[in-house]
Order: sequence, then structure tokens, then C-alpha cells
Amino acid sequence: MTPKPPATLAGGVILSEIIMSSEPTLRWLRRAEESLGVMLLCLIFLSIALQVVARLLFSSPPFWTEELARYLFVWVVCIGSAEVVRARGHITMDILAMLLGARVWSALQILLNTMITTVLIVLVWYGTLGALRAARVDSIALGVPEAFLFGALPAGAALMALRMVLVIGSDIIDFRRSTAETRTGGTW
Repeated sequence: MTPKPPATLAGGVILSEIIMSSEPTLRWLRRAEESLGVMLLCLIFLSIALQVVARLLFSSPPFWTEELARYLFVWVVCIGSAEVVRARGHITMDILAMLLGARVWSALQILLNTMITTVLIVLVWYGTLGALRAARVDSIALGVPEAFLFGALPAGAALMALRMVLVIGSDIIDFRRSTAETRTGGTW
């Protein structure tokens, strides 16, 4: 009995080839996320350091530093969440994997990740609408549109959805391989 080919999409395009062909773009995206995260963390540090030094030396810190640090922190969290999705670092309940078995757990992971992706897409949509509404209001200390703060949510959700689609693709490939190995191994 010959093993089945890797997971295919409509039209015979091999899923693994799509993921592998997007590797240079994904590497660029990862570097951009990491660089942006480092820059934002440095800006947060500088903002808080300026506030502390000004408070100690002049007893009057700039009023905008705390708000800037808070806005940048929200962006760091939203961008960092996409990296955690890529690394599969979010909390999972591994006890189910032991109880259900590897193949059932893999199928369940694909289903759950698909549901999470759907929620992330909805979050992108409504987050964008919220950010557009918030563009009419300026922040108190910085004087920038509140869309700067609210835009972090749809941006982070879009990055997480992209990463989750790639995780699902990888899980489908692994599931198909394990199914093919099981069939050729004689356990069926």
C-alpha cells in the first residue's frame, strides 16, 4: 500500500509547497516584528526613564511620558502575541492530548485553531471599525488620535490570524503524514 501524498488544496496545489514558498516572506515578517518590538521596548524604557529623571531632578515630569509608555506597551503586547502564536507558546491543556491520543488531539487542534482564526478575523473587522471611530478623538496628553492606541488590536489580531493560518497548515500536513504512516504501518 502506497502512502497518500501530502495534504492538497483544490486544484492540486500542495499545502507544504505553499508554506515553504512563503518562507522568505515569513522570515522578513518575523524580523520586522522583532525589530519593531525592540524599538518599542526601547522607546518605553526611554519614556519611563525620562519621567523618573525629570521627577527626581526637576520635581515635574513631562505629562506625556506615561501615556506614551502605555500606548507603546499595548502595541508591544499585540505584536508579541503573534510571535507567541508562531512559537506555539500560548497555554494549552496537554492532559487532553494524553487522554485522547495523538491523532484525535491533532484533529481537535486543527478545529480549535480554525475557530480561533475565525474569532481573530472578526476581531480585525470590529477592531478596525473601533479604531476608525476613535480617530475622531485625540488623546489628552499626547494629542494624537486615539486610533493610534485602538489600531493595535486589529493589527495584532491580523498578525495572529496570519500566523494561526500557517500553524493550521503545518498541523494539517503533520496530521496527513501521521495518517499515511499509520496506514502503511499496518495498524489499521
